[in-house]
Amino acid sequence: MIRLRKSKNPSPSVEIVAPRDGWILERMCEELVRRLDYCRASEQPTGVLPIGYYMNYALSPPTKVFATELAFFTHIEESDPNRRKQFFSIASKVDIAVCQSTRYKHALNEHLPHLATEVISPGVDTDVFKPRPLRIGVVGRNYDYTPRKGDRLLREIWGTDGIEFAVTGSGWSVPHQHLPEEELPRFYQSLDYLLITSLWEGGPMCALEALATGIPIIAPPVGWVPDLPHMEYPTGDAKALRAVLENCVQERTKLREAVINRGWDEFARQHDRVFRALMAQPPTTQRREA
Repeated sequence: MIRLRKSKNPSPSVEIVAPRDGWILERMCEELVRRLDYCRASEQPTGVLPIGYYMNYALSPPTKVFATELAFFTHIEESDPNRRKQFFSIASKVDIAVCQSTRYKHALNEHLPHLATEVISPGVDTDVFKPRPLRIGVVGRNYDYTPRKGDRLLREIWGTDGIEFAVTGSGWSVPHQHLPEEELPRFYQSLDYLLITSLWEGGPMCALEALATGIPIIAPPVGWVPDLPHMEYPTGDAKALRAVLENCVQERTKLREAVINRGWDEFARQHDRVFRALMAQPPTTQRREA
């Protein structure tokens, strides 16, 4: 965690009014107070500090308490006309509306074109919420008298970064277990993909079992695989198979990258930018004219 505590004005300047109910609004307040040394938390507005921040907007009283006020706007209760009216009524009296999403920033700007708005979404702890390795399963019995199950191919792609292999059956030269048939459904359910390494096949049965469990399969065009939905690679081609596996890992990485910059540090940085701009204004201009 990066602590943004190098303030030229270390005395409290921002009072964050937030509930203490153990939910996300309380967490948001705590993350700001932890990082910004000029912020303090309260459950009720006191008006003692020059800037007040209502988290959530519904905590704002009918009249102004602070010289400068901000409020955090989550969403509009579309099915409740009174709450919808309250949403815009409170927005009309704050100096800055901080919106959780661009959707409601646009809604506010349409109704109140002169209102200053910001979009700052709550953070996510990316050190806690992080992907596990892709779990790729191999099911079946390998035979020592024929290479058709692809044991050599499995050895070649073993250790691919970002992947945890889970092999069940017998006769494999890689670490494996033997599960009784009644435990196979749960095994399939634990997978992200089923991998078929066979060089030629009549089936295999594991393709049907995986798909019946809703698990996608990565397989060469052997047996009845071409008749089934699958991610294909050329039969016996370790390089091509590794590329397919790496692409699967990259697809998951892209999902994480979409929110990797939405951590709590960034949440605090964006608020710090807004708060410092307000604190830099002369007291006579901190209050927005109605």
